[in-house]
Amino acid sequence: MRVEFRKRRAVFLLPLVLVCLFWHFHEAGERTRLLDEGVPAALCAAETLKGYEFDGAERLSDGRWRLYRREPGAVGSRRVTVAVLRLPEGATAVAEHFRDMRSLRGGVFFATAFSWDTEWSGVYVAASIDEDLRPYCAAKLGEGAWYLAFVPFGFP
Repeated sequence: MRVEFRKRRAVFLLPLVLVCLFWHFHEAGERTRLLDEGVPAALCAAETLKGYEFDGAERLSDGRWRLYRREPGAVGSRRVTVAVLRLPEGATAVAEHFRDMRSLRGGVFFATAFSWDTEWSGVYVAASIDEDLRPYCAAKLGEGAWYLAFVPFGFP
């Protein structure tokens, strides 16, 4: 009886351990990839974007970026354009490495992933990290860049 319980527990726990290992190595590989190309592109783009307050960005067909903020509308929210601009040549890899970007606490946050409950993970670029963001900091990626994990979407 006791041996059968251990076998069932092992059968249940093995997939969980495998998923955790996969996630760990995936995250480590993602950070390495970001350090090679994504972080330098984010640092370059942040210089251009740091003067704007925006909630999201979309790449236009001509290569320019539309920065927008969300404002309440009659039904849901609507996107209001903040600026349309072209990022510098060194920031071209931003579109390949990041899913979205937004201004956040004096810096710019470049999202690599969104969780099922709308939390963002990605690279935060600023002169220094805000104390309210420190609990979300998973790693320092270099001078002026941090990897933040699971920042709530509505974080002020």
